[in-house]
Amino acid sequence: MQDDRIYIEKNCVRYHDDIIKISNISRMYITKFYNEKKHQYNEALSRYEYHKKWHEDNEKQKKRNRVIGCIVLAVVCLLAAVVIPYQKIISFPQFTGTSLIVAACIFLIFAVIFSRKNTAYKQEPPQKEPFPDTHGLFIELNSGNSVVFTAVDDMGRDALRSLRDQINKSDVLRETVTFNMVDNHIEVETNEGVVSLGDHTKNTVNRS
Repeated sequence: MQDDRIYIEKNCVRYHDDIIKISNISRMYITKFYNEKKHQYNEALSRYEYHKKWHEDNEKQKKRNRVIGCIVLAVVCLLAAVVIPYQKIISFPQFTGTSLIVAACIFLIFAVIFSRKNTAYKQEPPQKEPFPDTHGLFIELNSGNSVVFTAVDDMGRDALRSLRDQINKSDVLRETVTFNMVDNHIEVETNEGVVSLGDHTKNTVNRS
C-alpha cells in the first residue's frame, strides 16, 4: 500500500517515492485555480434570472393593462347608464341602464380575475451543488521546474498554508513533521524536477 503522507525534514520534503530538496526550492506560493463548474453554474443562474425577470415583468405589464382596461370599460358603462335616461334621442335603445350596469359588473369581475393571475416564472432554477474551490501550493525549484500540491475546499487550503509554513521552517526542525495527504485533501498535481526513488508514483505531470 502506498504511503500517502508528506514528510518534512530539515534537508528535504518526501512524499510517495519522491524527494524535494529544500536547497533546491526558490520560492513557494498558494493560488486558487479557476473553478469551471462554479463558472458554468453562475452563467446558467444569470441566464435563468434574466429570463425570469423578463417573463415576470412582461406578465405583470399584461395583467396591469387588462385590469386597467376592464376598469375603464366598467366606468364607461356606469357613466352611460347614468346619462342614457336623460337623453331624448337614443341611437342605441338596446343599451338600457340595466344592461349597462350588468356589463359594468362583468368587466369588474374580469378585472378581479385578471388581478389574481399568477405571473410567477414556473421554470425551476439551475440546481445548486457544492462547487469547492481547488487551491495549489506551487513550489518553484531553482531548475525552473515546479512541484504543485493541490487541495480542495477551505480545509485543504488551510492545510496547504500549514504545509508551506512547515517547509519554510524546515531548517530549524529537530524532528520529522508528517502530513496525511488524504486527511488534509492534498494531492500532487505536478511533479517536475524532484528526485524519484521508485516507479510507483501516482502523480500527474502537466507540461505546457
